[in-house]
Amino acid sequence: MISLRRYFVLSALAAGAVIYHAFATRRQFFPATVALSTSKLAVATVGNLSFSMALCMYNLVIKIFLGTLREIELERVKEKLSSAIMETCLALTIFREEFNMSFVGMFTVLTFVKVFHWLVQDRVDYIEVTPTVSRLAHTRIVTFLLVLLSLDVVFLHQTIAAALAHKGHSVQLLFAFEYIILASAAAATFLKYVLSMVDAAMEGRWDG
Repeated sequence: MISLRRYFVLSALAAGAVIYHAFATRRQFFPATVALSTSKLAVATVGNLSFSMALCMYNLVIKIFLGTLREIELERVKEKLSSAIMETCLALTIFREEFNMSFVGMFTVLTFVKVFHWLVQDRVDYIEVTPTVSRLAHTRIVTFLLVLLSLDVVFLHQTIAAALAHKGHSVQLLFAFEYIILASAAAATFLKYVLSMVDAAMEGRWDG
Protein backbone atom coordinates (compact mmCIF):
# COMPACT_ATOMS: atom_id res chain seq x y z
CA MET A 1 0.00 0.00 0.00
CA ILE A 2 1.28 3.46 -0.89
CA SER A 3 2.45 5.50 2.09
CA LEU A 4 0.84 8.81 2.99
CA ARG A 5 4.08 10.69 2.37
CA ARG A 6 4.44 9.25 -1.12
CA TYR A 7 0.76 9.90 -1.85
CA PHE A 8 1.14 13.54 -0.82
CA VAL A 9 4.31 14.00 -2.89
CA LEU A 10 2.71 12.45 -5.98
CA SER A 11 -0.44 14.55 -5.51
CA ALA A 12 1.64 17.73 -5.17
CA LEU A 13 3.65 16.90 -8.30
CA ALA A 14 0.49 16.18 -10.30
CA ALA A 15 -1.17 19.41 -9.16
CA GLY A 16 2.00 21.37 -9.84
CA ALA A 17 2.22 19.93 -13.36
CA VAL A 18 -1.40 20.85 -14.12
CA ILE A 19 -0.97 24.39 -12.80
CA TYR A 20 2.32 24.83 -14.68
CA HIS A 21 0.72 23.62 -17.93
CA ALA A 22 -2.18 26.07 -17.51
CA PHE A 23 0.11 29.08 -17.00
CA ALA A 24 2.59 27.96 -19.67
CA THR A 25 -0.09 27.66 -22.35
CA ARG A 26 -2.12 30.77 -21.42
CA ARG A 27 0.80 33.01 -20.36
CA GLN A 28 -1.55 35.34 -18.45
CA PHE A 29 -2.98 35.04 -14.96
CA PHE A 30 -6.69 35.45 -15.64
CA PRO A 31 -6.98 33.02 -18.60
CA ALA A 32 -4.90 30.49 -16.68
CA THR A 33 -7.13 30.67 -13.60
CA VAL A 34 -10.24 30.37 -15.78
CA ALA A 35 -8.78 27.29 -17.43
CA LEU A 36 -7.95 25.75 -14.06
CA SER A 37 -11.42 26.41 -12.66
CA THR A 38 -13.24 25.02 -15.72
CA SER A 39 -11.05 21.99 -16.40
CA LYS A 40 -12.37 18.82 -14.78
CA LEU A 41 -8.87 17.36 -14.74
CA ALA A 42 -7.49 20.42 -12.95
CA VAL A 43 -10.33 20.44 -10.41
CA ALA A 44 -9.86 16.71 -9.74
CA THR A 45 -6.08 17.07 -9.39
CA VAL A 46 -6.25 20.05 -7.03
CA GLY A 47 -9.05 18.34 -5.11
CA ASN A 48 -6.89 15.25 -4.73
CA LEU A 49 -4.04 17.42 -3.40
CA SER A 50 -6.43 19.03 -0.91
CA PHE A 51 -7.55 15.59 0.23
CA SER A 52 -3.96 14.43 0.75
CA MET A 53 -3.29 17.57 2.79
CA ALA A 54 -6.40 16.82 4.86
CA LEU A 55 -5.09 13.31 5.52
CA CYS A 56 -1.76 14.73 6.69
CA MET A 57 -3.59 17.13 9.00
CA TYR A 58 -5.73 14.24 10.27
CA ASN A 59 -2.62 12.22 11.17
CA LEU A 60 -1.08 15.24 12.89
CA VAL A 61 -4.21 15.87 14.99
CA ILE A 62 -4.40 12.19 15.97
CA LYS A 63 -0.74 12.16 16.97
CA ILE A 64 -1.10 15.30 19.09
CA PHE A 65 -4.30 14.43 20.95
CA LEU A 66 -4.61 10.63 20.88
CA GLY A 67 -1.17 9.27 20.13
CA THR A 68 -1.14 5.78 18.63
CA LEU A 69 -4.57 4.42 17.76
CA ARG A 70 -5.51 0.96 18.92
CA GLU A 71 -6.53 -1.67 16.38
CA ILE A 72 -10.07 -1.81 17.72
CA GLU A 73 -10.42 1.97 17.33
CA LEU A 74 -9.41 1.75 13.68
CA GLU A 75 -11.85 -1.11 13.06
CA ARG A 76 -14.74 0.79 14.61
CA VAL A 77 -13.98 3.88 12.53
CA LYS A 78 -14.00 1.80 9.34
CA GLU A 79 -17.33 0.25 10.27
CA LYS A 80 -18.98 3.57 11.10
CA LEU A 81 -17.44 5.48 8.20
CA SER A 82 -18.93 3.41 5.40
CA SER A 83 -22.47 3.58 6.80
CA ALA A 84 -22.20 7.29 7.66
CA ILE A 85 -21.02 8.24 4.17
CA MET A 86 -23.79 6.16 2.59
CA GLU A 87 -26.48 7.75 4.77
CA THR A 88 -25.21 11.27 4.09
CA CYS A 89 -24.99 10.67 0.33
CA LEU A 90 -28.57 9.40 0.27
CA ALA A 91 -29.75 12.46 2.15
CA LEU A 92 -27.79 14.74 -0.18
CA THR A 93 -29.74 13.55 -3.24
CA ILE A 94 -32.40 16.04 -2.14
CA PHE A 95 -29.91 18.89 -2.63
CA ARG A 96 -28.12 17.60 -5.75
CA GLU A 97 -28.57 21.01 -7.47
CA GLU A 98 -26.15 22.51 -4.94
CA PHE A 99 -23.37 20.02 -5.64
CA ASN A 100 -20.16 22.03 -6.20
CA MET A 101 -16.60 22.32 -4.88
CA SER A 102 -17.78 24.21 -1.80
CA PHE A 103 -20.13 21.36 -0.99
CA VAL A 104 -17.36 18.77 -1.46
CA GLY A 105 -15.13 20.73 0.92
CA MET A 106 -17.87 20.96 3.56
CA PHE A 107 -18.65 17.26 3.23
CA THR A 108 -14.97 16.37 3.64
CA VAL A 109 -14.63 18.54 6.75
CA LEU A 110 -17.79 17.02 8.24
CA THR A 111 -16.47 13.51 7.62
CA PHE A 112 -13.16 14.21 9.35
CA VAL A 113 -14.92 15.86 12.30
CA LYS A 114 -17.17 12.81 12.63
CA VAL A 115 -14.15 10.51 12.70
CA PHE A 116 -12.54 12.62 15.44
CA HIS A 117 -15.73 12.36 17.51
CA TRP A 118 -15.86 8.57 17.14
CA LEU A 119 -12.22 8.23 18.14
CA VAL A 120 -12.51 10.45 21.21
CA GLN A 121 -15.62 8.54 22.33
CA ASP A 122 -13.78 5.23 22.04
CA ARG A 123 -10.78 6.66 23.88
CA VAL A 124 -12.97 7.90 26.75
CA ASP A 125 -14.51 4.41 27.02
CA TYR A 126 -10.99 2.97 27.12
CA ILE A 127 -9.85 5.40 29.83
CA GLU A 128 -12.83 4.46 31.98
CA VAL A 129 -11.69 0.84 32.26
CA THR A 130 -7.95 1.50 32.38
CA PRO A 131 -6.58 1.69 35.94
CA THR A 132 -3.43 3.70 35.17
CA VAL A 133 -3.67 6.65 32.79
CA SER A 134 -1.07 9.41 32.73
CA ARG A 135 -1.94 13.03 33.40
CA LEU A 136 -0.78 13.88 29.90
CA ALA A 137 -3.35 11.48 28.45
CA HIS A 138 -6.10 13.09 30.55
CA THR A 139 -4.99 16.56 29.48
CA ARG A 140 -4.94 15.57 25.82
CA ILE A 141 -8.39 13.97 25.88
CA VAL A 142 -10.00 16.91 27.72
CA THR A 143 -8.36 19.39 25.37
CA PHE A 144 -9.47 17.38 22.34
CA LEU A 145 -13.07 17.23 23.59
CA LEU A 146 -13.14 21.00 24.14
CA VAL A 147 -11.62 21.64 20.71
CA LEU A 148 -14.19 19.39 19.02
CA LEU A 149 -17.07 20.98 20.89
CA SER A 150 -15.81 24.44 19.89
CA LEU A 151 -15.54 23.37 16.25
CA ASP A 152 -19.07 22.01 16.36
CA VAL A 153 -20.41 25.31 17.67
CA VAL A 154 -18.48 27.36 15.10
CA PHE A 155 -19.54 25.20 12.15
CA LEU A 156 -23.13 25.10 13.43
CA HIS A 157 -23.22 28.90 13.57
CA GLN A 158 -21.81 29.17 10.04
CA THR A 159 -24.21 26.65 8.53
CA ILE A 160 -27.26 28.23 10.19
CA ALA A 161 -26.19 31.69 8.99
CA ALA A 162 -25.70 30.33 5.45
CA ALA A 163 -29.08 28.58 5.53
CA LEU A 164 -30.83 31.78 6.66
CA ALA A 165 -29.08 33.76 3.91
CA HIS A 166 -30.22 31.22 1.34
CA LYS A 167 -33.90 31.84 2.26
CA GLY A 168 -35.20 28.39 1.48
CA HIS A 169 -34.31 24.73 1.50
CA SER A 170 -30.54 24.44 1.47
CA VAL A 171 -27.93 21.75 1.96
CA GLN A 172 -26.71 23.92 4.82
CA LEU A 173 -29.68 22.67 6.84
CA LEU A 174 -28.39 19.13 6.55
CA PHE A 175 -24.93 20.15 7.73
CA ALA A 176 -26.49 22.16 10.58
CA PHE A 177 -28.37 19.10 11.84
CA GLU A 178 -25.20 17.02 11.60
CA TYR A 179 -23.27 19.51 13.73
CA ILE A 180 -26.11 19.69 16.28
CA ILE A 181 -25.84 15.91 16.68
CA LEU A 182 -22.05 16.05 16.94
CA ALA A 183 -22.10 18.87 19.49
CA SER A 184 -24.62 16.95 21.61
CA ALA A 185 -22.47 13.82 21.40
CA ALA A 186 -19.33 15.75 22.38
CA ALA A 187 -21.08 17.32 25.36
CA ALA A 188 -22.40 13.91 26.45
CA THR A 189 -18.94 12.36 26.10
CA PHE A 190 -17.38 15.15 28.15
CA LEU A 191 -20.01 14.73 30.89
CA LYS A 192 -19.45 10.96 30.87
CA TYR A 193 -15.71 11.50 31.22
CA VAL A 194 -16.14 13.92 34.14
CA LEU A 195 -18.50 11.56 35.96
CA SER A 196 -16.16 8.61 35.47
CA MET A 197 -13.23 10.60 36.86
CA VAL A 198 -15.29 11.71 39.86
CA ASP A 199 -16.38 8.13 40.43
CA ALA A 200 -12.77 6.95 40.28
CA ALA A 201 -11.67 9.66 42.72
CA MET A 202 -14.45 8.69 45.16
CA GLU A 203 -13.76 4.98 44.58
CA GLY A 204 -17.42 4.41 43.76
CA ARG A 205 -18.70 5.68 47.12
CA TRP A 206 -21.35 8.27 46.18
CA ASP A 207 -23.22 8.02 49.48
CA GLY A 208 -20.73 10.41 51.13
